[in-house]
Amino acid sequence: MMGEDGQPIADLTGDLNVTRGTDPDPDAIQGENAMVPMAFVLQFLPIPAPGVYSLNVLVNGAIQWSTTFRALLVKPSTPSIDPSD
Repeated sequence: MMGEDGQPIADLTGDLNVTRGTDPDPDAIQGENAMVPMAFVLQFLPIPAPGVYSLNVLVNGAIQWSTTFRALLVKPSTPSIDPSD
């Protein structure tokens, strides 16, 4: 993940090995493109400040997917106290 200035702020790495058994097409040929759903939990990823960030997914060092998002600072709401309660 990169910040507005293009500097990396987080690097999540892992290994992925797709075998014929995980491909829903039994006639798939080695080297063919295959849809492989993946999920990433980013809930606890620290965002240093409000701003625009980009998330890039690289496979073997090449960007395969990229998206941007804007982080906002949300002030907590103050609960209202109802005197009739």
